[in-house]
Amino acid sequence: VGAASQVADWSFSSLSNTFTSTGCASIAATSGRHGGALALVRSASGGAMSALIRGSKFTSATCDFGGAIHSANVSLTLQSSVFTSSSAVDGGAVNFVAAPPTAVSTQKLLVDRSTFTGSTAVTTGGAIQVNGGVLTIKGSTFTNGAALNGKCVWVNICQTYTETEIVGNTWTGCATPESPPISWCKAHDGNLWTTCGMEGPRACY
Repeated sequence: VGAASQVADWSFSSLSNTFTSTGCASIAATSGRHGGALALVRSASGGAMSALIRGSKFTSATCDFGGAIHSANVSLTLQSSVFTSSSAVDGGAVNFVAAPPTAVSTQKLLVDRSTFTGSTAVTTGGAIQVNGGVLTIKGSTFTNGAALNGKCVWVNICQTYTETEIVGNTWTGCATPESPPISWCKAHDGNLWTTCGMEGPRACY
């Protein structure tokens, strides 16, 4: 979803939809395919893009980057949605790519009351990989993610992570305390850390 000649702000919505067994037949970093169910990409032309995914279900979605959803230069809201058994090289369920969080105009990823179960990535972000932008996760559940780095959520840039924006979540089967590179494990803001859920570069610690 995107526009080559975009000149004004515009938006995309997926409301109460179901996506099952969508995406690539296999995954490989060299293939460069994006979003097993949805690829949301803002062009380099003017105007901002936002996307709302509400009440939707993604099951067994697979692709190289973003098993279910790939988002590039788009402000993305995931609300009351369910992701199950998605897989990718990076971003097992969601691969979010944005401008650096210090940029004047950057994109936001809001994960609100959503559930991620059994999502896997070969390299980073079993459930979600976040590369840039500003991140908020609230009231969501992450269970049994798998990846080399960031079994549940991998945050690539230190400034993307703000402790008070990660609120009231439940994390199970994610990273272990002090697992490399680092985990944010401190109890805060109603998070239930059966295991640590947020991981990022050691420089962020």
